[in-house]
Amino acid sequence: MGAAIIALVLALGLMGAGAAGATPHGGGTSTYPDPIGDVNGAPDISGITVSDDGAGTLTFQVAIANRPVQTPGMRVYVSINADKNFGTGAPNSGGAEFELEGTQAGGELHAWQGGPTWATISPSSLGYSYASGATFRVKESDLGGVTSFRFGVATLEIDMSTNPPTATGDFAGGSQEFVFPKATPKPKKPKPKKKH
Repeated sequence: MGAAIIALVLALGLMGAGAAGATPHGGGTSTYPDPIGDVNGAPDISGITVSDDGAGTLTFQVAIANRPVQTPGMRVYVSINADKNFGTGAPNSGGAEFELEGTQAGGELHAWQGGPTWATISPSSLGYSYASGATFRVKESDLGGVTSFRFGVATLEIDMSTNPPTATGDFAGGSQEFVFPKATPKPKKPKPKKKH
């Protein structure tokens, strides 16, 4: 990922963190809604679905309400905090060790190398498509074998026709990092009736 792109993402405040815990397990699907209309004309995330097929493949689907097709300057990011530790990984990306990036040209997987350095790796397992939102498919083994992790999702659109170029974007959850899989709430036990 280019240093200029990272600087624009950071300037917009699109990479950040906040979050809760979950119990790890393989397989399953979790959904994460995001309000529509919370960004002024930027690519507007309306929801995220993350699924684990139980056979080693993760799918991230990012619905984008106002972009049926991906524009040339538009990027979709999924930052993955594989060890769920904010103190490790990229400090300006919520502790992420991996980042998926989707552009009109296709998808890329970036691995944090320390400091400001990210390396682009091209696993054959990585799939990317766009139709009213972005879909990434990647093997868990390419993300360190994770089945439970924290993640953040952002969009960024760069308008090169302005001088200087301008950037707009959306961060799902408004600077919140999510947890996959979602923790399943324990059912509440009924309170015993008081005897009179």
